[in-house]
Amino acid sequence: DRWRSGLHEISVGMAVLAVYLLFAHGFAQPRRISDAHGLQLLRLEQWAGIDVERQLNMLLRNHPALGALAAWEYATTYVIGTFGLLGVLWWRRSPLYPWARNTLIFSTLIAITIFALWPTTPPRLLPGHDYVDIVAIHNPPFTWGTGVVSAGADEFAAMPSLHIAWVAWVGAVAIRARARPLLKVLCLLHLLLTSYVIIATATHYLIDIAGGLLLIPAAVLLERARLRQRARLHERARPHRRAYLHEGP
Repeated sequence: DRWRSGLHEISVGMAVLAVYLLFAHGFAQPRRISDAHGLQLLRLEQWAGIDVERQLNMLLRNHPALGALAAWEYATTYVIGTFGLLGVLWWRRSPLYPWARNTLIFSTLIAITIFALWPTTPPRLLPGHDYVDIVAIHNPPFTWGTGVVSAGADEFAAMPSLHIAWVAWVGAVAIRARARPLLKVLCLLHLLLTSYVIIATATHYLIDIAGGLLLIPAAVLLERARLRQRARLHERARPHRRAYLHEGP
């Protein structure tokens, strides 16, 4: 049963990955459309006076050691934190696991859908703007520019930030699990650090952070609706089961 459960969970994860690859490459729109969306976000930030991407990006360009650390953080910690927590919940057979798995899937699928419908060029790839691709310069293993990952990744998926969504999901799980205050503080610090990193490395706009955060309540609402629908179907099926048992085979 344990192995069967593990294989089932892996197959679900592979299905989500397949949807990502299908949407990233099967529904790709012309580059000019994603560039236009990126410019729209940048101009909106300039109008609001919150376009901090260039200043933070220059800081990392002028401090290579800090840039290397930022590139490593960008490439690793959100994945390790997300799937590490999910794995621990599954291994311990936590009652929280189904909710955690489903909200993670819902938030990811919502983001994938937005990537397909509204592709957005990140600052580092925006034509005519002098942003430095910090992650590409330092090239941490298994990230942009490395073989299979580079070939399969959707580089025009800035809005919303899935990095932020996954890190925020870890915090949401910690809150739902009523974790100790210290763990919640660490989750908040990780969220703040990731927010800084994705802006300073020019992989996201500041406004992408808001988009990523909104994925979590949207996923929670979808999971709540799913549970309500399942309860309704269960209630509808109950009289039929009682009638069957009363009449006999």
